[in-house]
Amino acid sequence: MLKLPNNLTNAIMLGGSFNPPTIAHLAMVEYLLKNTDKEIWIVPNGDLYHRKSLAPFPQRVTMLKLMFGNSERVKILEIENQGIFQGTYQTLRKLKHPLFVLGADSLKDLPTWINFPNLLQENRFIVFTRGNLTKKEDLLKIIDSHPELEKNREHFYLVDQTIPDVSSTAFRKTFNPCIVTPEVFQYIIKQNLYLKE
Repeated sequence: MLKLPNNLTNAIMLGGSFNPPTIAHLAMVEYLLKNTDKEIWIVPNGDLYHRKSLAPFPQRVTMLKLMFGNSERVKILEIENQGIFQGTYQTLRKLKHPLFVLGADSLKDLPTWINFPNLLQENRFIVFTRGNLTKKEDLLKIIDSHPELEKNREHFYLVDQTIPDVSSTAFRKTFNPCIVTPEVFQYIIKQNLYLKE
């Protein structure tokens, strides 16, 4: 089990564009389901999220439902489909500060996020190793390299778990069906998504 203090929220949030959702997202959720007793909230970015080649929100939600729809503890929340760009900090506030999942790559970028100081002070983070950052020690080096992250070190719960080193970007570039689940791949084909990349 992942060791988390008892007084924390009953939910864990995994946010992202999920453009499309990949087996890496699936592996993180499966780990959290197995190693915590909390609900997992999947929160896709709204269409106003400034990212190139973003599939429409309803289609990304459908892909998430195809990937996670069979689990009672996984909820797909459409809170960011509000017609305004609000950013992670506002979403976490509205949801009353669930634990927030990050990959090592996002941990590196965290100081550049909107409202970073408040985001860091008011929330707790579960961080997964990713890519060439494969050990907890790698994550600690990132935390210790930034004064604000280091000062709030106790806000991070580090997961030393091998997650497939794949990404939504890699799928869109290669169209490799191994990066997504079969159900998601069939939906992508049926909807003609990402074919112009």
